[in-house]
Amino acid sequence: MKTSLESVTIAGIAAFQNLDSIQRSILASQLTKKIYRKGEAITNYSADEMDVFFILSGKVRTCAVSAKGKEIQFEDLGPGQMFGELAALDGQGRTSDCISMTESSLAVMSKTDFLSALESYSEFNRYVMMRLTTMLRKHIGRVVEFSVLSAKDRIRIELYRLAMQQGNPSDSDIKIHSTPTHSDIAARISSHREAVTRELKRLESLGVITWRPGEYVIHDLHALTTSLG
Repeated sequence: MKTSLESVTIAGIAAFQNLDSIQRSILASQLTKKIYRKGEAITNYSADEMDVFFILSGKVRTCAVSAKGKEIQFEDLGPGQMFGELAALDGQGRTSDCISMTESSLAVMSKTDFLSALESYSEFNRYVMMRLTTMLRKHIGRVVEFSVLSAKDRIRIELYRLAMQQGNPSDSDIKIHSTPTHSDIAARISSHREAVTRELKRLESLGVITWRPGEYVIHDLHALTTSLG
């Protein structure tokens, strides 16, 4: 079921925060709200549809699944973030699968309205360009990691990222919240669950981390990035 939105509803979406109330009101009238169940597919790889999505609540995972069923995770997105803009920009279809990891409430914008908004609102255009730049830099970095780092090194880099996501981490006892499973970590770094489990146990034995159910702590952030490559 889809319902229309109001300006106040989209005020928390990062792409619209630098617009004035009149501009937000105009864009809100072009958006519809849609609810997705946990585990429901929002978009599918190469699908020929081009709506753009803005997350009001919940969590969405962008990923790809190989012909043999191996999942590759790109990123998890939360409230205030957007996705789907690549297909709207070039008309070439979806570049990933997008799955609702929780019940999620999304604001949906058509390709036509999205392109019109880019032309009409410079602040919105600037936000989208910055997001695309960030995505490009991130994926270039991942290509370099996959090319030059071992699986063990990629696991340590992923733990470092988790620590940095907690906000202003110190060098000791950084508690990790909303921890990914071993399989999730493997999917993010193009490895397998067994390799992740072995490396986490090794890092625990060295006192670098504590990685047990209900207790996920990085004790030595510096050690995770020492002697990489």
